[in-house]
Amino acid sequence: MGLYSSKRRPGGRPAAMGGSKSRMQSILGMLLIATFAVVVGVVLWLSFSEKDTRIELSAVDLCPKDQARRPPALYAVLVDQTDPLNELARASVANEVLQRLQLDLEGGGDSPANRLAKVEVWTFTNGGAGKKDNYRVGNTDVQLTKVLSMCNPGSPAKWDYLYRNVDVVKRQHQRFYASLKQILDQSLAFPEAPRSPIIEALYGIGAKVFSAPEVSDAKKQLILVSDLVQGTQDLNFFQSGYKPNFASWRSTPNGRQTLPELRDVAVTAIVIPGTRPDLQTENLLGFWGGLFQAAGAHPTFIRKP
Repeated sequence: MGLYSSKRRPGGRPAAMGGSKSRMQSILGMLLIATFAVVVGVVLWLSFSEKDTRIELSAVDLCPKDQARRPPALYAVLVDQTDPLNELARASVANEVLQRLQLDLEGGGDSPANRLAKVEVWTFTNGGAGKKDNYRVGNTDVQLTKVLSMCNPGSPAKWDYLYRNVDVVKRQHQRFYASLKQILDQSLAFPEAPRSPIIEALYGIGAKVFSAPEVSDAKKQLILVSDLVQGTQDLNFFQSGYKPNFASWRSTPNGRQTLPELRDVAVTAIVIPGTRPDLQTENLLGFWGGLFQAAGAHPTFIRKP
């Protein structure tokens, strides 16, 4: 019985429990230290990687100060200023353009491909010798004016809160869209013009904007705001009884000379109401569909009531 005595040494078990508790505390401490070290390491890695790719932006247009850096994407908005819109239509069209741009620029969660995308707004109307920004295509003058050129700074990304001044990013983001809205509102208010050189304006945009070497590898998008009713001496859709036919026009000297170069450009044509809704038929859209495809573009048409 002496060998199997149930008597225990006083204090024996509490000492064992105390040691177990101490070991558990040590393990927890080490885990906390390791977790803290991992978090600090991730933050430092993100910070240093961001510093390596951080781009200094111009205060003027929010584009990179390094002019050798090419934009990953280029968006051009081209506004036809030949057939005026009423106030309600102007607001509707401006919202349509803004929503489409914002959805495309930020719809993917502010991916790096959309940050620093360049956005330009151009207007066109009837031109003439001596007019500012006059651009001659064949026998037709068009006044083609760039009214805005800015880069999308992007909204604050997921990790920006760790190593960037998020307030600065937010202010840049707000300024970008406020400037864009202001210019669109101004560009959609205009007087009537005697001629409507739409094809010539597209030719100019293709040559001046989308054919520039610095955007050769960029994603390209054009938003055209127009009633699509061409009205020039060489091609006049307002002519009584005229039915637009792309194949017929393409075979003419004017068609061969003025076809725009819009290779790989995604074109969204927002068809605004004009003074001659009777001319805005499926036949008219067929003409423009043929022209855009022959120009190398990928067109989509959106009718505005």
